[in-house]
Amino acid sequence: MRDTAAYDAPHGRPVGVLPARTLGIATTVPVVDARDGWLRVMVAARGALPSQDATRVNERTAWVRAADTTPGGTDWRVTVDTSAQTVTIDDGQDVTTHPVLATGSPSRPTPPGPQFVVGAFWDQPGTTTPRVILLSTQSETMDDYDTRTGTSATAFHTTTLRSRGEVSNGCIRLSDEVADLLWKRVPAGTLVVVT
Repeated sequence: MRDTAAYDAPHGRPVGVLPARTLGIATTVPVVDARDGWLRVMVAARGALPSQDATRVNERTAWVRAADTTPGGTDWRVTVDTSAQTVTIDDGQDVTTHPVLATGSPSRPTPPGPQFVVGAFWDQPGTTTPRVILLSTQSETMDDYDTRTGTSATAFHTTTLRSRGEVSNGCIRLSDEVADLLWKRVPAGTLVVVT
């Protein structure tokens, strides 16, 4: 509902701020635990740069007061299988599996494990990534792929590049047809599991 302090434990030490809005839309995060008026939530924040400690980059959580949130929910779930090069989309009614164009290379893999859709959708006409759906993870091998923002965020995105397979810097490249199944439809906070 508003910018709220994030803690390392219920009634614990403040470790950051969970903003009310992220990139212009309401911040929506998955809840992984609840305890006496507190929620443990997944967050899209690195605990360290990959060059400092790659084990602290992703799968970060923090505790927030439940009173500072508005509950919500979704039936959506997305699974990416990097070995099969597929994405499975479960929108709560239908489950479909589709090929992806590319995932991370062996030296710059797509971050594995649970993550979520941050929900920021943007168009970048004229670039190699025309449509982007931001995920909560960042590269575990690159400190700052995007030097303008100082981040190495991962995402689902369309592409103008022709290379296929395990060739990206960690993002999941989709055809326009597969991106259409997610574009402006997949809710912020949707769990994405990468295997």
